[in-house]
Amino acid sequence: MTAFEDTSKHKSSDDAFANDIVLCVKDRGVNSVLSSDSLSVQSKENTWQGVRTNKGVKRSDDRNNKFYYEAYFTEPGLARVGWSYHYASLDLGTDKNGWGYGGTGKKSNSRNFENYGVTFGDRGDVIGNMLDLDNGLISWSKNGQDLGVAYQLHPQQCNQVFFPTVCTKNAMVSVKFSKGSDDKYKVPPKFTWIADFLKTNKVVPNPNLNQENSEKINKPNEIDGLLQQGHRDVLIRLHSQIPRMFDDGKRLQMIVCSATLHNFDVKKLAEKIMYFPTWVDLKVKGEDSVPDTVHHVVLRVDPRNDSSWATLKRHITTDGVHAKDNLNVRQPTPETLSEAVKIIKGELIVKAINALKMDQGIIFCRTKLDCDNLEAYLNNLGGGPKNPKNPYSCVCLHGDRKPHERKANLEKFKVGQCKFLICTDVAARGIDIKGVPFVIQVTLPDEKANYVHRIGRVGRADRMGLAISLVSCVPEKVWFHSNCNTGGRGCFNTRLTDVGGCCIWYNEMEILAEVEEMLNCTIQTIDSNFKIEVNEFDGKVVYGQKKQAGSGINYSSHVDQLANVVSRLSELENQTQINYLKLSHTKCL
Repeated sequence: MTAFEDTSKHKSSDDAFANDIVLCVKDRGVNSVLSSDSLSVQSKENTWQGVRTNKGVKRSDDRNNKFYYEAYFTEPGLARVGWSYHYASLDLGTDKNGWGYGGTGKKSNSRNFENYGVTFGDRGDVIGNMLDLDNGLISWSKNGQDLGVAYQLHPQQCNQVFFPTVCTKNAMVSVKFSKGSDDKYKVPPKFTWIADFLKTNKVVPNPNLNQENSEKINKPNEIDGLLQQGHRDVLIRLHSQIPRMFDDGKRLQMIVCSATLHNFDVKKLAEKIMYFPTWVDLKVKGEDSVPDTVHHVVLRVDPRNDSSWATLKRHITTDGVHAKDNLNVRQPTPETLSEAVKIIKGELIVKAINALKMDQGIIFCRTKLDCDNLEAYLNNLGGGPKNPKNPYSCVCLHGDRKPHERKANLEKFKVGQCKFLICTDVAARGIDIKGVPFVIQVTLPDEKANYVHRIGRVGRADRMGLAISLVSCVPEKVWFHSNCNTGGRGCFNTRLTDVGGCCIWYNEMEILAEVEEMLNCTIQTIDSNFKIEVNEFDGKVVYGQKKQAGSGINYSSHVDQLANVVSRLSELENQTQINYLKLSHTKCL
């Protein structure tokens, strides 16, 4: 999901609004932003930010020269509204070329602020702006009540071009230049809506339209992950330090990217730092979904039905959670089954690599310790990390590795010097490597939304990918260092967190159910032989390569494979009917 400030129309505002009078995108304050229709302006800064219209009016002897427009408030705020020349300060009323009426109940010109009218700025307030160039008068009204003449212009001033101008301070104001069906108040006698006048008379374009003023883009990625890690204040501070206007006249445009659909924290951040954010939803029907280029499956790990782990002479080093527990293979306690899951998953990773002939893939582990243990196990199993023919060669990517090592490891994986990249969720954020064919999730992520992030490492650039998740059927006791000041370093407290320890019981079956509910589907389950069910992927897709044209389901081979099963079902149906008839006949006798 992406939220961005909509400036697509503004970039060519000369053309997009050629026949309309609107607020001018090229004649506004650095920190003021316009809505997509250029009829609302917003500033979230504590400094005054002004904007003028793209067209102005000039006195003529052959017509009525009384002009009117309205400014209204949909939200409470502080603003000044009025008229100015195109070369006046955008801080309306602070020089001799602009005349404003402010929400504090003061009129202003040449920085002279004098009491006038009443205060305004509440929700629903409508301020009428009246310019009488026949008599050289400027006045305002509030909610239909005329507040009287504010300024008497000099005759020479009346020959200038006047532009409607709005100046806001941490507020939003909308403007109206023509009559509408929802008008609350009547236009003062003999005054004309400025847009109606411009339809039938020659108008004067704002000279500032000729200035080049496009946008420079700041696009922070993986926003949801940064917010989840508690970096909201850092993001706001970084945003505040970015210039809103650059030396070449280009403005800042913000684009916020998140693969997690409609994340609440992302929405709140967008509302905080952006103006009129527009949401571009790339999801399917507003739901989280998996691309067609990603085939994702689940292998359920049940140590109650697989005791092979107990006789292994060599297996992965586990995380030490059960180092002090009295484990007994013949007595399958929760602790014993938990340790068994950790060992079995290590063997299944090796089996998956062999069965699917994986030569490149990303393996996700839940903790940094799990990453280190798996890296050591796979490298040693294949003859060491320096063995050029090691089928399990791998490197780690997580926060405990130094920056230069992380960079070097990622580069090794990209150029093919090692086959597998083992990483945590945080470290994998933002990784974009085209053509990665496989992902293995050793443990489902703590946050269900990260499931989509993880499997999204494959299936990019229209290349097919397979994601395999190893899901324990029994709870697994794992590290969770919420009570640990060291972040887990040197921690051996295996008690549960609710009694001051650093461990929890992790239920992957519950997480799997949440993921399936989020995706609104049942994820395909495979056996430990890693045979993928026959469908449009089988026999026609090479993971890591683009899907071939016309690679739909091969019905011929599919029917051939199911022929024996269908025949057997037919035999069973006939036998059932015969048995039923025999049973009924026996009862009758």
